[in-house]
Amino acid sequence: MFDYFRSKQYTDQKAQDLVVGQIGPLTDSALSDNPNDIKTRVAIHSTELIEARTGANGKVYSNVGDALKSQVSNIYADYSGKSATLSITTSTLINGTDKLYTDNIETIAGNEYVVEISYSGTKLTALDVYTQTDHINSLLAGRIYPATSTKLTFTASANRTGIRFSPFLNEAENGSLTIKVYVKNTLGYKVNTFENTYNGYVANPQNYKTVNLSFTTTGTRVINYNFSSGKTYYIKLSDYSGTNFSNADIYTGDLGTATSQLYGSIGFTPSSLVFTATTDATQLLIWNTLISPESATMTVIIEEVMSSLGRNLFETIKPDIGNVLVLGDSYSAIGTWIAKLKTLTNTKSVIKVAVGSATLRDKYTDRVAYPYTSRPVQSELSGNLNTFACQIEKLKRLMAGTDLDEGQTQIYTSEIDYPNTIYVQGGTNDGVDTDEEVVTYIQQLYQAQAGVYVTDSTGTNISTAYVKSDIDTIDRTCYMGAIRYLYEELHELFPKAKIYFITPAGLSYGTGNNIQFYKKADQIRYCCNLLSIPTIDWDLEGRLNYIDNYMTGSGTELDPYVINGVTTDTTDTLHPNESGSLKLAEVVAKGSK
Repeated sequence: MFDYFRSKQYTDQKAQDLVVGQIGPLTDSALSDNPNDIKTRVAIHSTELIEARTGANGKVYSNVGDALKSQVSNIYADYSGKSATLSITTSTLINGTDKLYTDNIETIAGNEYVVEISYSGTKLTALDVYTQTDHINSLLAGRIYPATSTKLTFTASANRTGIRFSPFLNEAENGSLTIKVYVKNTLGYKVNTFENTYNGYVANPQNYKTVNLSFTTTGTRVINYNFSSGKTYYIKLSDYSGTNFSNADIYTGDLGTATSQLYGSIGFTPSSLVFTATTDATQLLIWNTLISPESATMTVIIEEVMSSLGRNLFETIKPDIGNVLVLGDSYSAIGTWIAKLKTLTNTKSVIKVAVGSATLRDKYTDRVAYPYTSRPVQSELSGNLNTFACQIEKLKRLMAGTDLDEGQTQIYTSEIDYPNTIYVQGGTNDGVDTDEEVVTYIQQLYQAQAGVYVTDSTGTNISTAYVKSDIDTIDRTCYMGAIRYLYEELHELFPKAKIYFITPAGLSYGTGNNIQFYKKADQIRYCCNLLSIPTIDWDLEGRLNYIDNYMTGSGTELDPYVINGVTTDTTDTLHPNESGSLKLAEVVAKGSK
């Protein structure tokens, strides 16, 4: 229903996010609040709203003053597309005896929200709405009576990462509850969690255009737009209505001539492109590729940006990471950093197979005597029963869908649901590879074979060839063997996904191998470099260290060291709390661009 646009506060050279609805028709004195009307672009000068722009024809209305500002500031804008559909099997939900929960909606203390519901049945008499985190710390926001209203307005009293719904029904029935959350717009409110105080590209409101395109087959679509050589432009694709879109090549020029210039190819991960025009042009050419023909539509945004102040504005735009898969240890099993990551990125879905206390490496080389399991649990630490390789087995079992436990459902039933981004977060519970193991890293990848026949451009000759080591015989008890195995398995399952390995953070209980996080991180990074796998470096950039999060006590019998006490950024000196998780999530968001 609504979109948000950027605005520029010129007085102190800071750009801010401004939430604005689809509002219009636009006049010099006021705006309609009709949500079905045309999109409007708004610019800010100091604290006064001075300009509004219709997306339909680009017409500018200046000096619209306080009447327009009052209208805009009272609009409830779509909270970054936050919505959920929850199925009700009401035989267990009569009189609110059970709860429905969604963790994709974060509420911030002091902000005003609207919860809007629709229900497919007729027996729902009331719905209690709570804000909460991980089914605890519930705060009642209010009650909705569907017979008289479908909306609840409330001001959040605390930060929470989820919303719980308690339904009351007077008879059993099968129903579906759809909810949508809006946040009230105020001028200068920052939707994006990133700090928007950049000295960089700023939007030029004179050259903004949005176009809806229709597709049936692979081919070129043309948008009239004036590009000037040396100027920088931002192109974004969104709201594709079909399922078969692959990618789009972005050109400027004249259709059917040799003057067209290719600037890049984009899909929906990422969904945007920034480029500097090398020639003047009057058209944007979009060569879209469809996996198979279908009738669909897509929105294209074109915007000129100006580099009058330095760095790139779009460093602060939320990265599009699409569908996400996470393998990991307790950091990911608890998942607080993942919840924070959702607020910093454009994320479609998250599936995690992480298990507490899991090790990235195998513990034993003999996988016959010490096999993997597809049901790893934190309490089972013997053999190879809680390694990351077991999470691969669990992933395959959930994808097959033929051996599911109670409460589990089949995942990735369609390629459109496959992960676009995969994070392998680990090493916390592992030790450091010995020097002897490090020497074998190359052998885990390939080995030289002399005196073999090799065919090249000169013919077939006896030579030395570097042959890939057999994946079934490599040593997965060292980082190189384990990382290669995990990468190959994931890449075979999801060949189009971006795979990142996340190094251990700098936290520790003060005993055991956690304190050697930097050595483990260096070894993981080295192994990933040999495979050209990008790493996200919690050890270098996570801003979490043992000095700031130190155990209490003096080490005496009467005052022993307490290795699991709460600190500023942790729950127990090792595991990050809300503030610590935000620091880690910021590193992941930055590294995922």
